[in-house]
This record gives sequence, C-alpha cells and structure tokens, in this order.
Amino acid sequence: MSIINFLSRRSEAEADPHASNVEYSAGDHAKAWASFFVLSLASGVIAPMFPRIGLPKITGNLFVGALIGRYLLNMVSKEDVDSLKHINTFALAFITTSAGAELHIAELREMIKVISAQVTAIEVVTFGVICVATKWLTESPLSEWTNSMTPTQQWGVSMAMATIAMARSPATAVAVVRDLKCKGKMTTTFMGIT
Repeated sequence: MSIINFLSRRSEAEADPHASNVEYSAGDHAKAWASFFVLSLASGVIAPMFPRIGLPKITGNLFVGALIGRYLLNMVSKEDVDSLKHINTFALAFITTSAGAELHIAELREMIKVISAQVTAIEVVTFGVICVATKWLTESPLSEWTNSMTPTQQWGVSMAMATIAMARSPATAVAVVRDLKCKGKMTTTFMGIT
C-alpha cells in the first residue's frame, strides 16, 4: 500500500470519525498491535513508579497514555485506536464487571439515603454551575464559534457541556480503590456514587 493511499484513508477517517467503512490492511493491524504492545510495556514500566511519589498507579497509566498518544508523541495514531476497537469493548466489559464486584448490596442498602442525597446534590450543582458558566462563555468573545448561535442553541451547547462534565469513570474509581486497597464507608459511598 502506498503512503498516499494510507494518508488518504487517514484523512477520510479523520473527516468522519463515525465512519466505519474505512478498511485496514494486515499491515495497519500489525502496526496497531505493535503500538498497543509498546504502550502496554511502557505503562507496565512507568506506572509502578507513581506510587513512590504518592500517586495511584492509574495516574501513571494515564500519563503514559497521554505521552505516547496522538496529542504528544503520536506513537499511537487514531487509526491504531480504531483498528483495536475490540480491545476497548472487552476492556469496558471487564471494567463494568470489576466495578460491580466492588459493590456489596448489604453495605449499599444501609447507605442508600446518603448516596442518593450526594448523587442528587452533585448532579444538580455540577449541572447548574457548568451550564451557567458555559452559557456565559458562549456569549463572550472567548468562544467565537457560538457567537452566531441563537440563545436557545447556546443553552443547548451549555447543557451538553454540563452533561459531559457530570460523567464519571468507573474504571478510574475501581483502579484507585484496588491500587490503594481502600475499604470502609467512604469507599462504599464513593463506589455507590460512581
């Protein structure tokens, strides 16, 4: 495959990130697997150093991912990530199962009111603050792309941003709980909220 064909497919995939009609060759898959192997190896070597400075191991994994990913060193391209989507699917299933294994129904039952109150407060405050702040920013010169929108469209953008801000990562929660061997009411509450 010529470099021009590869770059042409790359630009098609970047133009439409939801397009699944871009086909990858065996060489593309081999490169993706090699990138994944390098990332995993680097993460396995660097991440264990983070607890020595008082940070959870997951912080090291995130650091390596940001360093090697397409935003800094670009060793793992968007095509590599697209080519390995089945690993992501498997990982999400594993993370969901792990998160469920960390929850104990008996402990959650006695804390359901506390967890419900905290979840409600977190969601209402986060949504409200982010929504109002983003609406304010959409009207300012800082975000030129929203200045031409109607107020209704600006509120739509604000609500979408607030919704994204409320999302939590069970993967990170499970990793921190396991890495630091956390136990107790705070951990149960934390996992229940996540």
